[in-house]
Amino acid sequence: MGALALAPLAAFLLVGAVVGVRLLLLARRTGGLPEAVLGAGLAGVCFVTLPALLATVALELGPLGLRTAVFLVGLVPIGLFVASFHLFTWSVFRRNDALAGSFAVVAALLSIVAVGGIGWMRIAHPGEVELYTRPWALGLMTLFGVGFVWTGIESTIYYGRMRRRAALGLADAVVANRFLLWGFASLAATGCMLGVGAAKFAGVKVIAEPATQLLIGGAGLVVAVSWYLAFLPPAVYLRWVRHRGASAG
Repeated sequence: MGALALAPLAAFLLVGAVVGVRLLLLARRTGGLPEAVLGAGLAGVCFVTLPALLATVALELGPLGLRTAVFLVGLVPIGLFVASFHLFTWSVFRRNDALAGSFAVVAALLSIVAVGGIGWMRIAHPGEVELYTRPWALGLMTLFGVGFVWTGIESTIYYGRMRRRAALGLADAVVANRFLLWGFASLAATGCMLGVGAAKFAGVKVIAEPATQLLIGGAGLVVAVSWYLAFLPPAVYLRWVRHRGASAG
């Protein structure tokens, strides 16, 4: 994997891991469902999935059984992360909406099924992995993309409400800005999912193709920076957001 793709992925891995751990620690103190589900999903992807996928690329010429085992280890947290993303969005924005709750649960279950399908096809058809796993992978990426679109729309709408309240002194400009950053990161991830989905549909080996590596790395960098500013903001950034909010008011 090229340095231009590896560096952004490393940034996402580092920031995502810190954010995931912080959310889990917060959930432990508060007992909050949103922090618990998202923290667990994010930590799993950062501590298990991404290292496993990088190891799979490094082991491209290694024994097939070892490559398959490493890939499967990294695959499981992806399904859990997609599931957690839907559950997080529902619990934060639509907690009292039964229809949204049902949709989140169904999407979470389908994510697990899609991961199981990918894993089974990879074991059952080791010589034609791309052909047999493609439908399952596209299904999983669709669920991932829908989750990002949903949370991005909800976050953007909520940001608009919070910004108006902050202008009247009824809300914190920093909290409002966090919803903006979350929505922006979600849009970047959505664009990445669309690009990766198109590449997968065309039969491209996503993790080994430089173009898709750069796409994933670029989106990962945008998400990492957005999440860093949202969850781990430096003091200078907080001062800028509060000053901007005061000026707008």
